[in-house]
Amino acid sequence: MNAARSQHAALLEQQRAEPHFSSLTAAWQPVGPNQVASSAYRTVTGRITSIAIDPSDATGNTVYAGTTGGGVWKSTNAAGPAASVTFAALTDTLPVFSANAGTPVIPSLSIGAVSVQSGVVLAGTGDPNDASDSFYGSGILRSTDGGLTWTLIQTSHDGVAGTHSFVGLGFAGFAWSSTSSSASSRTVVAAVSAADDGPLVNAPDNTNSVMGLYYSTDAGATWKMSTLLDGSQTVQTPLPSGGDLGGRAATSVVWNPIRQRFYAAI
Repeated sequence: MNAARSQHAALLEQQRAEPHFSSLTAAWQPVGPNQVASSAYRTVTGRITSIAIDPSDATGNTVYAGTTGGGVWKSTNAAGPAASVTFAALTDTLPVFSANAGTPVIPSLSIGAVSVQSGVVLAGTGDPNDASDSFYGSGILRSTDGGLTWTLIQTSHDGVAGTHSFVGLGFAGFAWSSTSSSASSRTVVAAVSAADDGPLVNAPDNTNSVMGLYYSTDAGATWKMSTLLDGSQTVQTPLPSGGDLGGRAATSVVWNPIRQRFYAAI
């Protein structure tokens, strides 16, 4: 991590004026993860890139945090007093990365986006924030057991168009539809962008690593590239051998439950 570019990463929460109400004028309190001492830059922290509150936990205690270089963290007491909130690292050792299988090696994991819905946690690797330490990713980490174990999804599967790779890119966000009939068929859209360090070391596959919007109709287990239209003009569509010339960076995506539509920034 480039500490000179590092920002304060401690999560903050507002002091509660009442048990179930936070005043917008109340002060914010740090709840961690905490900073560490370094020999070159004294006390430093990394960047929190994303936060996801588990909607299935009515107490508000279950919170996930994605970080640059530090992987995914989880708190199970986030709704408690600020001084007692704790976070645990979930991705320090990951057998899904073959180089680390069966070893205590700690990978440098940069998470661009983290989201949780219906018991599924998605963490998109690769930091799209364009800092000098915005490292590229290897795909989507997916967990169905609260972050105990993870699978790594590195490609989309686009039928006759083949596959498109997430390797070398960065994830900017996830958005879940609220109209799905069951947890296993939830629709989720991912915004895939670039990570600053990726092109510097030729990490993206020039023919198959394609930015843009991707969607899943099975709660993030498998993915397909979305088609983007500007009026009648096709801006992006799945094509063999990366025919869309690298795609278009998607920097944000949200779901509007009232209009029942996804909105994305491209």
